[in-house]
Amino acid sequence: MTNTLVLDIRGYKERIYDTRSDLHIPYAYLKRYKDEIPNERLHLVVQHRLELNLGVRYLASERYKITSYQVNDCPWKRKGR
Repeated sequence: MTNTLVLDIRGYKERIYDTRSDLHIPYAYLKRYKDEIPNERLHLVVQHRLELNLGVRYLASERYKITSYQVNDCPWKRKGR
């Protein structure tokens, strides 16, 4: 059975420490550290939609399988809207 790895690609300053991630590699460092990412299904944790789109495109081009994601800065999740 294949596990799902939680990969946090938010920047170091944007990372919230209550999120349980298995691996933290900011998007800017993905190309350099892609060999450290195991060949498993990925759940991405991102700060905003642009980071999600860029991360998914890059990881998919490197043959990683992204099965789910979490966007932390969603405008539709904010209270009062």
